[in-house]
Amino acid sequence: MSWEILMAQELKKRDNKPSSVWNIGDVISPVMNIDPENGKVTYDGPLVISCCGGEVMLRKDRLLQFPTEGRYHAGQKVALLGDMFGGGPGSQRILILGVVTGAV
Repeated sequence: MSWEILMAQELKKRDNKPSSVWNIGDVISPVMNIDPENGKVTYDGPLVISCCGGEVMLRKDRLLQFPTEGRYHAGQKVALLGDMFGGGPGSQRILILGVVTGAV
């Protein structure tokens, strides 16, 4: 057998720690701007959420949200649901559950 196959078999034998199904993420983009003259709110930038201690950046193509009309902005903490490191069908699609406050 080739070394790649032997190494893959060894890695499968190990007790790999499963990834968490839920996470807390920090919304880092878009930035919310409020016009002081008329109070109009605008958002600058695409939706980007940082999680896993800043090691993972989730962009809109990997995120699902319900209801779809909600708007998240920089400075918020959000609850995330999904297996971002899985290889199965539907994995790496993360559902934004909503804004959390006082989360541990």
